[in-house]
Amino acid sequence: MMLTGAIYDNNYSAGTDGYIMQTTGSGVEWIATSSLGLGLGGTVNSGTIGQIPYYAAAGDTLTATSTLFIDTNSYVGIGSSTPNSLLSIGDN
Repeated sequence: MMLTGAIYDNNYSAGTDGYIMQTTGSGVEWIATSSLGLGLGGTVNSGTIGQIPYYAAAGDTLTATSTLFIDTNSYVGIGSSTPNSLLSIGDN
């Protein structure tokens, strides 16, 4: 799916950086992620394009891994950073 333009809530307000859409029971509205009390603000370490970050240990630091990889052509690799089909498992 590709979306272009803005996504609007029930108040005809467009979303902006740092906001997510939340249901109100009768519609949806944009709310700041900082208002959720999730303790966000951790660290994302460097990685390679296509790598999926994960928590390697308890805490608030994400680490990239080549264990799961999504190539720019939408091929997915598990244990491979060079998937050669829709789903490649291992370095095959």
